Amino acid sequence: MDVPQTSGQCRGRTVLRAATCVLLPAFMLLTGHPVFAADNAGACCADLELRIAELEAAAVRTRGRTVELTISGVINRAILVFDDGQNHDAAIVTNDNDNSVVTIEGEAGALGNGWSAGFVLDFDILDAGSGDISQLDQQGFRAMELGELSIWLKSDRFGEVSIGKTSARGASSGANEQDLSGTEVAAYAGVTDVGGGFFLRRSDEHDAAGPLRVKWDDVIDSLDEPDGNVVTYSSPDFWGLSATALWGEDDIWNLAAAYHQTIGSEFQIAAAIAVNENHQGRVEDLPDHRTVSGSVSVLHLPTGLSLTGASGKRDFIQSLTLANGGAATPSSPHFYYAKAGWQGAIIQAGATAAYFEYGRFKDFLGRDADLRTIEGLANLGAGSACHAGGIACFVSESDAQVWGAGVVQSIWSTGTQFYLSYRHFGAGINLADAAGSHVSSTPLAELDLFMAGMLIEF
Repeated sequence: MDVPQTSGQCRGRTVLRAATCVLLPAFMLLTGHPVFAADNAGACCADLELRIAELEAAAVRTRGRTVELTISGVINRAILVFDDGQNHDAAIVTNDNDNSVVTIEGEAGALGNGWSAGFVLDFDILDAGSGDISQLDQQGFRAMELGELSIWLKSDRFGEVSIGKTSARGASSGANEQDLSGTEVAAYAGVTDVGGGFFLRRSDEHDAAGPLRVKWDDVIDSLDEPDGNVVTYSSPDFWGLSATALWGEDDIWNLAAAYHQTIGSEFQIAAAIAVNENHQGRVEDLPDHRTVSGSVSVLHLPTGLSLTGASGKRDFIQSLTLANGGAATPSSPHFYYAKAGWQGAIIQAGATAAYFEYGRFKDFLGRDADLRTIEGLANLGAGSACHAGGIACFVSESDAQVWGAGVVQSIWSTGTQFYLSYRHFGAGINLADAAGSHVSSTPLAELDLFMAGMLIEF
């Protein structure tokens, strides 16, 4: 049986048009309704599309007020193969570097004098996220989560103000994520988005008790800017330079500046820096803190060569109770990340991009680690930590390294990217007793990850 062939209008992006174009032919087939042959399709769909247009106008217009709706999104699925030194396996995942998402955007009619208003409604589709799964759980979260719900008011001259649940990464600078390599779907500074949920293991023995109570995202972090229910101001672009201020959540604030510019026919530059404070009172098990982060990426247009760097540091401004009962601020974690890339047109269908990455992450697991974590790292029995001199009581230092490589192939006509990546994790964690003297810790196994997948934009 033939289904009606709809014209290009059925590729429109409103909710009503998309639903009608998909569901109507299916309904006709299931109910035995007459189905038109291909040569009658044009006449059928001309009338169908006229009716859709009339319904759309009625659906988005109320008392003369019009809202222009746009639906877009990403579906990004991959195969992730891991080897933690004792076990190796494979899982089907959502690639959290650019996770699957559906976005609905609305813009009201022009308000006059260069002013406009609108909203953003963003749903993250969570299903076996590459940053969530582990050796013990290869399904992770399965849910649809509200990623953004905000309204905005914008002036061409004065900038934009938005209110609602949002992230500084999207609403402002993405201070640690500036990257012109064309390979962000495979790798970027947020390295825990692929592999962060895996547990560390001992390397000196096959531990029957299972992995340690430490995940890779406990020792690695890219120090993202804050998110939540906030008010955000974003300035207009002045010769490639823009600024953003954010406040909310009782209390967090973020100040950021970004620069994006093409210089002649030689170079493209993207850079950003941000400083923020979080006073939410141990939210996410962190005391109050101040963070500075930034990144810069330079692309040489004639050769396709690029160099990207990111760095950040967090200082805690609130003390907490340590394992021995004393009070102190945690260590100040910091990181740096670098990526070298190349992109060019090997095939006519789209750009080919390749990269090599390296990152180092210091003191993200510090002296605020809990007793059970310390006992696992020191291979001690339950309740043994901190009992005497020479027995582990604190984490004195953590040092993790990441390196990897990969390739991304884009197909411009379909909004598709194919990618293949490899990443290697390694870490060392030093312990100390209650007096601060060095105590030996368990050597840790390394983690190897291979990922192959595809992203489709719509």
